[in-house]
Amino acid sequence: MALKQIDQRVGQLQTDAAVIMAMKDGLFDLLGTVCDRGGEFTFAETKLAYSQSREINERYKAWYSEAWYLVKSNLPERLEEFETAYAGASFQAGNLMDEYGHLLRKTLVLFEKCFSAQIGFVRAIPSAIIAKALSLRGLLSRDLMDDELSAARHLLDNGYVREAGVIAGVVLESHLKQLCTKYGVELDGRETLGQLNEKAKAHYPDAAEYRRVQFLNEIRISCAHDKTVPPTDAMVGQLISGTQGFIATVI
Repeated sequence: MALKQIDQRVGQLQTDAAVIMAMKDGLFDLLGTVCDRGGEFTFAETKLAYSQSREINERYKAWYSEAWYLVKSNLPERLEEFETAYAGASFQAGNLMDEYGHLLRKTLVLFEKCFSAQIGFVRAIPSAIIAKALSLRGLLSRDLMDDELSAARHLLDNGYVREAGVIAGVVLESHLKQLCTKYGVELDGRETLGQLNEKAKAHYPDAAEYRRVQFLNEIRISCAHDKTVPPTDAMVGQLISGTQGFIATVI
């Protein structure tokens, strides 16, 4: 199921949950009114309370049946908690009134507590999907970057110094772009490596990482642009190992 469809279903479930909660609040208000005048329900109030209680129970069971599949498919690590909350909410929803036709305040409170937890799980589904996708993409990208750095090391060992430096620079730039995406840093797609470093530095563990990238970028520039001062093997070796270290440290 596409994320857009999941968003729509989550939105509808939240709307349906809000209706159920509003009905529950209506019972709270009714209970408060009755308590204010001594605690005795009129026949009409008892009839209304029974009707609303039945409606809450039916709507909640329908809500859970749909929400369960969504949680199971997209948030399976929280499914057990979701089901545990259902055991509580379902019991309370079926016992909002006692055999004498009295609303039970404690039961209403417990229902709300369990149901609220379930609503929270459902609400978290879209952001959890995005987080998982970013995490998986990061792992796959890191594997590709390791392969590219290995290729750069092989080129360096065989005398292709500038070429090795250019590849390492591309890997470093790619990682900086991923960091910006992960932390919601706005990019226009035209940033240089140095500009990416400026934008991402707020998310580094310390200022040393910012200076490290500045230093590595200077080597990269000598490989890609400065034809008069050729980079040395040692410089490009530093670029490769420094990029590898930065990727492993700043994630």
